[in-house]
Amino acid sequence: MIELFALDGILTYKKGRVAERRADLRQLQSLIGTLGNEHRGLLPSRWLDEVLDENPQSLQGTALKRLGDRLDAVFCAYLAWHCWRWGAARNRAFGSPDGGCIVVPSVRGATP
Repeated sequence: MIELFALDGILTYKKGRVAERRADLRQLQSLIGTLGNEHRGLLPSRWLDEVLDENPQSLQGTALKRLGDRLDAVFCAYLAWHCWRWGAARNRAFGSPDGGCIVVPSVRGATP
């Protein structure tokens, strides 16, 4: 998320104070919404609209966690698409095939 959205730090929507989690969930919804343009590939759907429009301020407990989980699912699916679509041109792998690796989108300064 930090690289893809050019963030200064992590979004703390999984742990911490409820007010901060709600604010970061709202920010994540907004950021994921930016992925729905012709160059970034996220296609609109009714389910996605529901996830992006759900108001975290009205949620608590398991409902708040469920929203975070749903946003994680969207983000992970998008990362898989990003890796497939752009390959080495806009992704960096850290690690090795033998020891395991993590792939990070490398989009800063990239043009569509």
